[in-house]
Amino acid sequence: MNSPRWIYFTLFVLSASMLSFEVVSTRIASVVFVQNYAFIVLSLAILGLGSGGIFSYYKIKPRDNQFKAVFRSLIAVGISLAFFMVAVIEFAVVNPFIYFLLLFLPFFFGGIVYAQIYKLYSLLSYKLYASDLSGAAVGSLASLALLNALGGPNSVVLLAVVICWLSMRFTQVAKRTNAAVMFSSLVAILLGVLIANGQKELLGRVPIGEFPQKDFYHVYPDPSIRSEIIDSRWSMYGRADLVQYSHQDMVKQLFIDGSAGTQLYRFNGNIRRTNSILQELLLQHTNSIPFVCMKENEKRSMLVIGPGGGKDVLIGLFGEVQKIVGVEVNPDFVQMVKDYRTFDGGIYTDFPNVNIVVEEGRHYVRQTKDTFDLVVMALPSTEQMQNIEPFAMSENYLLTKEAIQDYMRILTPEGKLIFTVQTGGNSLVVQSLVFSQFCRRPFRWVFCTHRVYRW
Repeated sequence: MNSPRWIYFTLFVLSASMLSFEVVSTRIASVVFVQNYAFIVLSLAILGLGSGGIFSYYKIKPRDNQFKAVFRSLIAVGISLAFFMVAVIEFAVVNPFIYFLLLFLPFFFGGIVYAQIYKLYSLLSYKLYASDLSGAAVGSLASLALLNALGGPNSVVLLAVVICWLSMRFTQVAKRTNAAVMFSSLVAILLGVLIANGQKELLGRVPIGEFPQKDFYHVYPDPSIRSEIIDSRWSMYGRADLVQYSHQDMVKQLFIDGSAGTQLYRFNGNIRRTNSILQELLLQHTNSIPFVCMKENEKRSMLVIGPGGGKDVLIGLFGEVQKIVGVEVNPDFVQMVKDYRTFDGGIYTDFPNVNIVVEEGRHYVRQTKDTFDLVVMALPSTEQMQNIEPFAMSENYLLTKEAIQDYMRILTPEGKLIFTVQTGGNSLVVQSLVFSQFCRRPFRWVFCTHRVYRW
């Protein structure tokens, strides 16, 4: 138990777990709250670790059993991690004060462990620091792997199990062979169950907080309409949810962390013989209007930046565009559309003239050597940017002056840019802008409810 090598390993695993939890918890916080709240996690991590170190200095005396203090703090880290996840899911904790108090505790107990280890092995501080930094580096990468493989809740449970196993090395139980083997076997079984379940959340689904920015609660104003999440997938981009509604089976919605909704339409896969309701729904979107006015040589190829659920791809197919390329940054959206091909008609898989690329839009535009007659963006926002107003926190680079120059570069001589943007936050006014290579001033359509105006 006093072996320095084991101490190095303990500090390595603890640092990897703490940093992984810090990253994973930001993604969980983005589901429960709005994006800005997620940044508080980073501050709480620093506050918790610092507070734990201060507590250790003043409250744990040299005459106390130092190793027992490490064990108790480690087991407290594991229990607080598990309790945090259970409370958020089972008790639907969405109150910010309670939520962030629960989030603070693992970092606080972790700070006590750090302080005690550095106090006990102060002469080896440089090696301890190397283990600490190495664990943090591994944890930063492991967090991404955990999110993709297990999702948010299961990742936190796995970290809790690992920390609890680590704590047992500081007790007399670790010296008893039978007890140590039994406990290690139990840990292995729990880890196996978590890995085997993958992203299937064992504790349940993390609730989406009711905030005005959460489009999940504002798709339909009628409170009697019930929504049901039928599929959820975690990644570094957040949690992607596919939602169906009780009053219709024509349109499903895709959300990222409960925001930035995008439609997935029921389609039979046949352009010539399709549901008239689908055609009417598509015509209500302002992006459809320019296709009515275009000649055949003006829509030979189209680039869609951020196709999401495939609405603009579907508009392009009905508009008889010969070649469609969609660039979507969220791989979960793309995979969901592909997996539900029986509902959406296989718009991402069954049409040879449609090619979907998983990549960031600006990067693709700057790297491609192809040219397009049309470059289309419809509400190209994440939950971080719901409108085009110049907020400092809107880290979206799709509508900058330099971006427009990049789009113009890949247009054919008769090419056009078609943008649909939302103004005024949750306003009902949606504007479609059509920029041509040769016009000094863009044409503009404003769509409000069911009437279209042009000036």
